[in-house]
Amino acid sequence: MVVYAPRKQRYAALVGSFDKASVTDFLAGVLSGRVGTAKMRQGAAPALAPTDCAAFARPNGSGGGGGDAAAAAAAAAAAEEEEEMDGDMMAEILAEEKAEAAAREAAIEAEAAAEKEEKAAAKKASETAAKIEEFKKRKAAKKKKKKRKKKKTKKGKKGGKKDEL
Repeated sequence: MVVYAPRKQRYAALVGSFDKASVTDFLAGVLSGRVGTAKMRQGAAPALAPTDCAAFARPNGSGGGGGDAAAAAAAAAAAEEEEEMDGDMMAEILAEEKAEAAAREAAIEAEAAAEKEEKAAAKKASETAAKIEEFKKRKAAKKKKKKRKKKKTKKGKKGGKKDEL
């Protein structure tokens, strides 16, 4: 029996007796990391080597008859090494995600600061425009007042001349 993880492109093959206890132990071992997995070659299925299942012993003692303790220890060491590599990869992924989150936060803060500056500049421009408009109104009112005064003064002089004649 072969267990395949398509997302990771890895597989593990069950070598031993094909009964409920062996299959359950094998699947639990794959899920926990006790049973090592191998990488798939690009687009190729693994070649299964002919193995005498009766002579193969699993590290926990289930499976067939005799077995090599050194092979079992090597398999356990390989599984442990793979587990360490998985832990390192997970730490690396978490560090990358943390850096990306920090970069997103910095971008959001920069955007908020730019928006705040833009609003302040727009408010200042609006206030300046209002001051200019007020100045123009006062200037026009002053000019109008001056014109009325001049007109009134002219009228008064004209009226005085007529009376004299």
